Amino acid sequence: MNIFSLQNIEAAYKQNKPVLFIDNLQIKKGKMVFLLGKSGIGKSTFLELLGLMNNTIRLNSSLNFYNNNKAYDYRKVWKYNSTRLAQFRNQFFSFIFQNENLMENFTAGENICFTQMMQGKTFAEAKNISLALMEKMEIEHDKFNAKISEFSGGQKQRLSFIRAIAVDYKVLFGDEPTGNLDGQNANNLMQVLKDDMQTKDASALIVSHQIELALEFADQVILFSEKKDGNRVYGEIKAENIFEKQFWAADKVQFKQQVKSILQ
Repeated sequence: MNIFSLQNIEAAYKQNKPVLFIDNLQIKKGKMVFLLGKSGIGKSTFLELLGLMNNTIRLNSSLNFYNNNKAYDYRKVWKYNSTRLAQFRNQFFSFIFQNENLMENFTAGENICFTQMMQGKTFAEAKNISLALMEKMEIEHDKFNAKISEFSGGQKQRLSFIRAIAVDYKVLFGDEPTGNLDGQNANNLMQVLKDDMQTKDASALIVSHQIELALEFADQVILFSEKKDGNRVYGEIKAENIFEKQFWAADKVQFKQQVKSILQ
């Protein structure tokens, strides 16, 4: 069962200046998908498009999101007013970025609980969920009431991650969510996310430059390649650059070399 279906996608911020092409892409429900590619190749544009953060879809493109056997056509969803659009995002999606975007005037606990309470949880319910996740991410419970300024960069990144998965979501979008973390914490974060996805029957789309992390945790890897038109360079997702886990399960070293050759 698909969570997203994309066909004939031409994403552009300005008319007649496309930045990303996708002929046909089907993303299965319940999968952790890693998006790999050079900087400036369209990975963030892809997340913005699917996460309803920026409407770059052209009129001839087809993009559908599926939930409970219901299809949502993005050409129609983008016509919602701003309130209804925000409600749609809050109902189905969650986001985590390399820039943690924590509210400095709130405590750590308030930052984590705020989005849960927007979904209808009481503060007590949100706090219990938050404390359990803080323990998994190796942040002491007594930090719940601490000011954000008291946390290191890596701790802020983990708090941002906790906030993202504490809510109910169908798809989590991550743009370099482990960029400020060391290897051990990055692996721990991905394992916690993997477990949370299984519990919620959710999906995740993760932009990353870390091939090793992708090969350890991804169910699918999508490589963004270059499409050249004169002096212009665009991002493109080709069918031959979409890989399922079985492609690297037997020989990660060989697959990693293949990935590097495509991304050069």
